[in-house]
Amino acid sequence: MARDHFIQAALLGRWGRPSSDPARKRHVRVRMKTSATSSETSAESIGAQSNLYPASLEQLWQVYENHLPSVAADLERGRTPSNGGEQYLLMHAAALKPRKPSFLDDLNDNQADLGLPPLGQQDLPLERVMSFLRTLPYAETWRWRVLHAPADEHFMINDRGLCEFSDRGWPGRGVFFPLGPGVGILGFLHDDKLHRRVFRPLDFSDHITLNRGHANVLNRFSWQEAGEFIVARYDEQARIEALSDDQEVDYDLTGPYRFRRFGWFGD
Repeated sequence: MARDHFIQAALLGRWGRPSSDPARKRHVRVRMKTSATSSETSAESIGAQSNLYPASLEQLWQVYENHLPSVAADLERGRTPSNGGEQYLLMHAAALKPRKPSFLDDLNDNQADLGLPPLGQQDLPLERVMSFLRTLPYAETWRWRVLHAPADEHFMINDRGLCEFSDRGWPGRGVFFPLGPGVGILGFLHDDKLHRRVFRPLDFSDHITLNRGHANVLNRFSWQEAGEFIVARYDEQARIEALSDDQEVDYDLTGPYRFRRFGWFGD
């Protein structure tokens, strides 16, 4: 019976124990939302369900999945994406929500809000594709920022592959997409009246290292928004088991970014 991953196993493997094995087979530290403890398991053994997508959808996800780990590694080295890397990042961001196992529930919540009849399993493959295609042009209107974890801190990633949060004084919400223990991308809406920098679509050249404690702030958000589990680096048992919904985080009060005194979405 086919097991389809709703979050890429090779991406999760970037949190894995170093080895000569393919990234998807590397062991990561995982904690279920229902448990106070964590365990070590292979990246390919989590984030999957049987017969979640038809073969055609798996082929669509593979368009960007085959490239995403190398693009993430380049970002971690401080490089700007090339050879279509920006598009692969955009596709990853646009696909995470429609790939969810619970996507039909999300659709029917929206159907109910609109006074429309519920959709069924037979509608799901097309609705996943349509949601993905609708999100792509919307995500092209976002500003992007490459975040690097500070020394002695690492990002974690939940089963949604993202976390959303607001920033005081700024409209809308930002979305953080972890791409490895040391790097992730933050997307948020550009506002001509508030931002000083000129907006350039698909610009991933703004690399910023976080101040002390702010990777842990994002990890707390990721834990709070996790559906089933959260993944940490293979050697971070204590940190993943310390997560809680009311966890207090010690962080640098001068702001999230090193050498830049503005908030998450400012410039």
